[in-house]
Parts: sequence; structure tokens; C-alpha cells
Amino acid sequence: MNADRSGVTFERSRDWDLIRLIVTHPRIWPWISDDFSGPPEEWQPVDHSNVCYVIARDGEEVLGLWMVHPHSAVLWEIHTCLLPTCGTKRAIAAAAEMIRWVWENTPAKRLVSQVPEFNRRAAWFARRAGMQEFGRNPKSYQKDGKLYDQALYGLSPQ
Repeated sequence: MNADRSGVTFERSRDWDLIRLIVTHPRIWPWISDDFSGPPEEWQPVDHSNVCYVIARDGEEVLGLWMVHPHSAVLWEIHTCLLPTCGTKRAIAAAAEMIRWVWENTPAKRLVSQVPEFNRRAAWFARRAGMQEFGRNPKSYQKDGKLYDQALYGLSPQ
């Protein structure tokens, strides 16, 4: 566990119940699930040593989690699941510290994320976290029977 300057701490976790609770939260699940995810009550975290679920806390309060996993030794993908109680200001500050956590605790040299075109809030958040759109993946995400493009975002250490 390591703390950022604002008191938010990050801890790699295998607390499957807490991870499941965050990911399937009614205000998160609709935005991260697609037509093939199944019902939230059946969702299970990926139990693999390469997948990092990182819980963010402010004191005792759980803010949510990030999930990061490698595509290669240096290319890692990041997914954000922050609870509504986190709030925008804390979310942005925590994202900056989470990115620092990734650089310090993984071999990642590049972070990427894919955002379906209908999820404007996630695209806004990716940009606020310092990611830049570098491409599009056409018709690669299916939600409610419709195919959507995904914007591809990336970030490398400064």
C-alpha cells in the first residue's frame, strides 16, 4: 500500500467480495458491461496473477478501484470503477496518483484504455487523467444490440 499526497491510498487486492461489490454497483455496472457480460450477480473477478485490482481509499472510505492488466510487459490496459461517493475532484486527484502507482509498481511504460463512444463521461475522465486519444476501433463494442466505436486513449510516463 502506498499513499498519495492527498491521503488517498492504493492497495492491490484479492478481496473478491469487495471487488465484486464495486464493479457491479448499480451506478457503475451499466457503464462497464456490454451485451455479453451477463447479469451483475453472476459476474466474477478475473483471478490471475497478471490482473491487478487496486482499491483506492480515502482513510477508511472506499473510493472504488482500478483494474490494470498487461497486453505485453510494457503495454498495460487500465479500467476505472469509482463509486459515486468519490466525487469528481477526488476522482481526478486519485487518477493522477493511480497512474503514478502504475509507473512505480508495474513494468508498464504505456497505459491504454478503450472508451465506447456513448460513454462521454469516461472519455472526459480519461482526458482529465492525462490520456490522449490516439485512434478509434470501429464497431468494437456491443451494447443494447447496437455496435459502437471505441475511442483509444493512451498515456506514457513523462
